[in-house]
Amino acid sequence: SFYDGTVQRDVYECFQGILKILHEGTRHSLLDQDGDVDDDEFVTSITKSKFSFVLKKTLTCNSCDKSSVFFIPTSDFHIYPSNLRNIESLMADALKSSLQKGCNCSDENVCHLETLEFEDYPSILFIVVNRYSFIKHIVLFYHRNYYLTYLSIFHSA
Repeated sequence: SFYDGTVQRDVYECFQGILKILHEGTRHSLLDQDGDVDDDEFVTSITKSKFSFVLKKTLTCNSCDKSSVFFIPTSDFHIYPSNLRNIESLMADALKSSLQKGCNCSDENVCHLETLEFEDYPSILFIVVNRYSFIKHIVLFYHRNYYLTYLSIFHSA
């Protein structure tokens, strides 16, 4: 059953399971009339048409203003709780953050502004209010050809 085993199962995982079932049941090919395409990139469904969207992530170095842009397809938006803040404020907070990471302009890690923008809006926005908020940012260190990642420490909200 869904709740067997040692993997955490809560409302988020249950809803993702429902979306997966809905996707499989309503999917059809954008290329082939028979619908025999295995590559999900060329398939649409009610789930994709209603819940999917694209976030544009821009990382900008505060020292040299060099920017990198990434596009992230997703079907949910994560926010982190904070006392006395409404959903709109929490969403605005989730769209901007900063992190320390390597850049060509310095031998040291430098501060980068991370900005998220909705490139493509969903018909239905699924907002995940996480139970934990981060008190430190993820820091990516670059030294020569080695990458080291130090994960954030989190606390219960």
